[in-house]
Amino acid sequence: MTTTTGDPTTTVATTAVGNAATTLPTLLNVCYYHGLLPREDVQFFLKNNGDFLVRISQLHTGDTERQIIISLMVEKDAGDLGLKHFVIRKQKGKYQ
Repeated sequence: MTTTTGDPTTTVATTAVGNAATTLPTLLNVCYYHGLLPREDVQFFLKNNGDFLVRISQLHTGDTERQIIISLMVEKDAGDLGLKHFVIRKQKGKYQ
């Protein structure tokens, strides 16, 4: 469901995440949003330093709650793929 808030230029989408309905900025039309994507598959999308994507994922196996995650490619170290993952949490109505 898509609704328009007080500012007519700002469109938000209401999406079910886990058991709660969460209001998220519309991501469906941006090239960096990849929807439900597990951590293991991110490496196939991010190749260069600075590449990033926004995805939805479960933090732990068996969790019903899903989180918004920003995945970022950084310089690779020995034995490291060079991927960093940042969980975006919502507290007191704001994303952090």
